Amino acid sequence: MLQKQTQKNIMAWIIVLSSALFFFYFFIQMNCLNSIGSELVQELRFTNYQISKLFSYLSFGNLIFIIPAGILLDILSVRTILLFTFALVIMASYVFTYVSNFTLMIILRFVIGLCGSFCFLSSIKLASFWIKSHHMALITGLIVTIAMLGGIVAQIPLVILIQTFGWRIAMRLIGLLGILFYLVQVLYIHDESNNVNSVVVKKTCINNSFKSVFKNTQNWLGGIYICFINVPFFVFGGVFGKAYLTQVHAFDQHSAATIISMLFLGMIIGSPLCGWISDKISLRKLPMIIGSILSIIILLIITSNIMFSIIVEMILYCMLGLALSCQIIGYPLINENNKKEYAATATSIASILVMSGGLLLPLYAWLLENNIIIVKGKFLICSSNNYIQANYLLLLGLFLALFASFFVKETYCHSFYDD
Repeated sequence: MLQKQTQKNIMAWIIVLSSALFFFYFFIQMNCLNSIGSELVQELRFTNYQISKLFSYLSFGNLIFIIPAGILLDILSVRTILLFTFALVIMASYVFTYVSNFTLMIILRFVIGLCGSFCFLSSIKLASFWIKSHHMALITGLIVTIAMLGGIVAQIPLVILIQTFGWRIAMRLIGLLGILFYLVQVLYIHDESNNVNSVVVKKTCINNSFKSVFKNTQNWLGGIYICFINVPFFVFGGVFGKAYLTQVHAFDQHSAATIISMLFLGMIIGSPLCGWISDKISLRKLPMIIGSILSIIILLIITSNIMFSIIVEMILYCMLGLALSCQIIGYPLINENNKKEYAATATSIASILVMSGGLLLPLYAWLLENNIIIVKGKFLICSSNNYIQANYLLLLGLFLALFASFFVKETYCHSFYDD
């Protein structure tokens, strides 16, 4: 009997972690502009603003469909939806490598973002049924860790592939990796047999979940916290980190990619660690407050004009990733403030706010290019003053996250709706 229970628990973790492979692939697509951005500038003569729009349209597609995605995942088969949307993301990302028209590229990025709105929510929905409540922060951290591994693949490994084969073939090879992940999910993803597609849920979930999650202030506070903690990660990890290090701190492309990879490594280590610590001490609020304070301090050091060695920069970016990992605690906090049946819809509130943070990228780009631009060959070089001005936006966001964390309700790692 004990052996059967152990096997069931292991299978539950395999199901949830296998579902996160979609998140892994989506994170490659989200963060690949950091590596292919300079190639797009060289080959297609795109500007920083156009590169930021490619990122923002992915965020916009993700943003507008997160609420419907949450509702659909609460009332339909998670397995069916996950496999269908993952297939569309793989196809759209593959087609992206064959086009050169900016408008068509934006449409494809929009489709990737739209379908990608299901990747994290589906993992959380499966976790809410397969994983016990007191392990939710840890499993959320592991899901995010898997995504961060995708972010690392989008840095040095992708840069090496680009240097070897060119950006188009490199991204097609990434597409083959997506197909492999898809086959793994076909084998291992299963819906929770006792809860999926119940008639009662189908009839009542849409109206009740929508009202319940929108009226819950804790969902919005948790979402605001996660959103603004993530903005520095979007900026440095997704689009402008490599440009900042090469243009302001004079690192070469490979060194810059190595440093940015440390941001993802910090998140990989920090996400399960923060989740484990939060579960262990049975607190959500205090780790969120400490994490946001540390993020502010480290970001102030990173965005100063002090020239550090590559080793120090790597340590600082890794520390920033560790500090920003506190954002994962917001997800179990939201989960514990809502019924299990509404898990995906409730998480979609946080996700819609998180992706709204991605829409700040054009504003960041505008602040970069608003004043002095030095043209050197085919690249747009922004001065350190431009970056200082733009980085104030990131600090403002972190202070807003800290402010929100003071008002969240402590759950003590216990769902208010547990029997």
